[in-house]
Amino acid sequence: MSKKHRRDVIIARIVFVIFLLVMGVLIWKLAAWGIEKFVPEEESTQTQMETESETETQQYFVIDPNAPVIETEVETETEIETETEVVEVKAKTTTGIRMRKEPNTDCDILTVIGEGTEVTILGEEGDWSQITFNGLTGYVKTEYLKVVE
Repeated sequence: MSKKHRRDVIIARIVFVIFLLVMGVLIWKLAAWGIEKFVPEEESTQTQMETESETETQQYFVIDPNAPVIETEVETETEIETETEVVEVKAKTTTGIRMRKEPNTDCDILTVIGEGTEVTILGEEGDWSQITFNGLTGYVKTEYLKVVE
């Protein structure tokens, strides 16, 4: 390879590297400016026209202060209070049971009631009965109570 040819190859390589650097800088600048800068004017103009159209519509929307007021009547259901007679039912425990604060096994235990103890049933919630015993009100599993007649 001759010296002239070698010199031409080196110059071509230098020019190619400069070209790559310039292209890299341009791509970096385009990314930094964002794509919005290069949206065609037609789309930009259309978006601007839509925005102006919405603004014009909003400007002409006026509530007439002299317009009549429309009143509507709303019927509401009222609860009818009925007095229900609380019937206290006496029962005895069939085994030693835990009286709980709420009708579930995750809550606090108020007391333990021995087998054969008489209690008063106030009501039922699912598998649980609300009872009173020694001035306490709580819950026990209904299956461990036997109604006394």
